[in-house]
Amino acid sequence: MGDFRQVQECIEMVPDAMVLVDQGGVIRLVNDAAVEMFGHARDQFVGRTLDLLMPPATVERHAEHVRAFIASPRRRMMGKFRPLTARRRDGVELPVEIALNQVTVGTEELAAATIRDVTSQRASERSAVERETQLRSIIEMARVGTWALDLEAGSAELSESFLALLGLRSGVSSDELLARVHPDDVAVWRETKLNAERAGGPVRAQLRLLHSDGSWRTMDTRCSIRRAPGEAAKLVGLSIDITERLRVEALERDARDRLVTAERMATVGLLAAGLAHEINNPLTAVLSNLFVAMDELARHQGGDATGQRLDCAGLLEALGDARESAVRVRDIVRDLKIFSRHDEVGNTAIDVRRVVESSLRMARNEIRHRAQLVTRFDEVPPVDATEARLGQVVLNLLLNAAQAIPPGNANANEIQVSVGPRAPERVVIEVRDSGPGIPKEHFGRLFTPFFTTKPKGEGTGLGLSICHRIVTDLHGQMEAENAPDRGAVFRIVLPAAAGAVAQDAMPFSRATPRPVRRGRVLVVKVAGLWF
Repeated sequence: MGDFRQVQECIEMVPDAMVLVDQGGVIRLVNDAAVEMFGHARDQFVGRTLDLLMPPATVERHAEHVRAFIASPRRRMMGKFRPLTARRRDGVELPVEIALNQVTVGTEELAAATIRDVTSQRASERSAVERETQLRSIIEMARVGTWALDLEAGSAELSESFLALLGLRSGVSSDELLARVHPDDVAVWRETKLNAERAGGPVRAQLRLLHSDGSWRTMDTRCSIRRAPGEAAKLVGLSIDITERLRVEALERDARDRLVTAERMATVGLLAAGLAHEINNPLTAVLSNLFVAMDELARHQGGDATGQRLDCAGLLEALGDARESAVRVRDIVRDLKIFSRHDEVGNTAIDVRRVVESSLRMARNEIRHRAQLVTRFDEVPPVDATEARLGQVVLNLLLNAAQAIPPGNANANEIQVSVGPRAPERVVIEVRDSGPGIPKEHFGRLFTPFFTTKPKGEGTGLGLSICHRIVTDLHGQMEAENAPDRGAVFRIVLPAAAGAVAQDAMPFSRATPRPVRRGRVLVVKVAGLWF
């Protein structure tokens, strides 16, 4: 390979450290990378033996390896990198990998040692091992089971933690494991496996597996297909037992539902007196008009009409008034039934305006002595909700708005209720009052459970908190702010029902008139005379 000068030029182009030694292990040439790695000056290398670069314990073994390499008939072949420990000038030992090749310089045969510092590589390997150990510890502590199913051989590799999740002491075959899948979840398992094969990435499913104690355990499972070179495809995954978590969540939902229902019933109790008044007025009108009609008919049937014709127009008017009042009673009872309903199972597409109008009828008696009611209903699509729960939210906001205004000066105050659209595909219900507004220091606690500014005994502090939870469960938002002039504004923003079409409702704005008090004549029959 030419002379030493040409060889020196060649090895300087190599990024790894290179040291050329003769058969006796004496160093003849080094490159700059070797000078930098070991910290010796170039002239400190040449003429020294390998003990300069190696810890004393490895010098003899390495020198023997060099001699054996040069003497080998296959020495011209590229030598493999082998792990070794080297020593720097400052005495620090570092892990290296070394490969030997034969180099002929003139008539002399040398061994060229290519040396790589693998300190960072070994550190990365140690770190990877430590991370794997930590991950296994975390998996064990978190009761996460790992598994792998050979899709061709039908064998199963189950971790100890997975076996523990099912109360098993020894492994089972793939078929035995699949036999533990709940009959209703077999289709889910098959679909999950197909999705994993199609997706090429992790998929997720919930499966119930039979525990050794006979109970069913719900597993949150993630799995994917692994295809190692030269190996059969495997379905690998991890499973977490979420049975207890689901049980606790079900208890929490039940407790929350009971609390919502209790708060709703408390609201009904608060409205009881007003509702009784609302029912009593039309009921009295029904009875009065029926008495008038019956007396008129009885008078003619008994022959004491003194030749007068039956007053059909009067009868029709009395019966019409009775019917109108009966419809009013029916509407009140229907509103109460909708609001009090607690057995609704799921959300459906409901008419927002109908819910708001129903809530307004129920709150009318609380509002009429405090403020004028102004409503605006624009064309909006239905929303996914239940009438009872959305009605509970709207009614709560109406009662809060009414209670923010002292009674006795209704003409000077307003409660504005509006329903309208908001892009993209949102419906907004807004309740605005002309009361004193919300103190700034209370904004951060408005929806906090048990926070209330009402006097003791007049509020639980759960109303707005429950309303906020209901709206959030409907994937909506609840907003509160002070109006620019005076009063507070509460806003419910809900997503429109999927595929909903806006209702054919013309927008209108009007002040809701007070109920028209019809004139009534009290008819008394004394001694055959009518008064």
